[in-house]
Amino acid sequence: MLNIILIMLMLACSSLSSRPPSEVVIRLPTLTPTVEGQNLRSTLPAPTPEPVSSSPSDLPTPSAPPVVEPTPGAQNGVIAKLALRDNKSVYAVGEKVFVKVEATNIEGGVKPIGILGLIPDSGDFQTIGDNSQIEAGKPVTYEDDLVFSTPGQHKLWLSICFSSKAECQGANGDWVRFEPGLDLIVQ
Repeated sequence: MLNIILIMLMLACSSLSSRPPSEVVIRLPTLTPTVEGQNLRSTLPAPTPEPVSSSPSDLPTPSAPPVVEPTPGAQNGVIAKLALRDNKSVYAVGEKVFVKVEATNIEGGVKPIGILGLIPDSGDFQTIGDNSQIEAGKPVTYEDDLVFSTPGQHKLWLSICFSSKAECQGANGDWVRFEPGLDLIVQ
C-alpha cells in the first residue's frame, strides 16, 4: 500500500511541472469512489510572509507588582494600616524604606500607647513613637524609615504596646503585632 502511495505521489509531482504554478492537479487515494480520470483541482494560496521577530531589547521589561495595602483587622480595639510611602515594593540594599502608619481606636474612650514601632523580619524593633494615646475615632499617623542591609524578600510588621512605656519594656506589656504586614524586595 505504501509503495502505491509513493508511486502516486511521484506521478503527481511530475505532472506539477506542466501546469501553471497557481493550478495543481493532485490525484489522491480516497475511500470515496471516483470516476477514473477525475481530477481534483486546487489553487495554491499566496505565500505567507515571514513573521517579524522581536529582539529581546524590544520586549517590555517586567515590573514589580503594584503595592497592595493589606486589609486591616481590629486588634485590641484598634485598626492599624501600614503602607509603603513611595508606593513601590522593590528597594536597593541600603536604600531608605519609608513607611506610613495610621492607627484608629474603634472601641471608644482613649487607648494608651506605651510604644509603637516597626518589626522587620530581621527582628530588630524600631521605635516610631511612645507615651501617646489614641482617642476614639481619631486616627493617629506616623511616618518613619528603615534600611535593609541584606538583599532578598523581606516582611515588615507594625507592633503596638497598649500599656505604659515602663510595662512595655518589661514582661507585662500588652503587645500586639498587626497582621498581615508588608512584603518588599531588596536587591
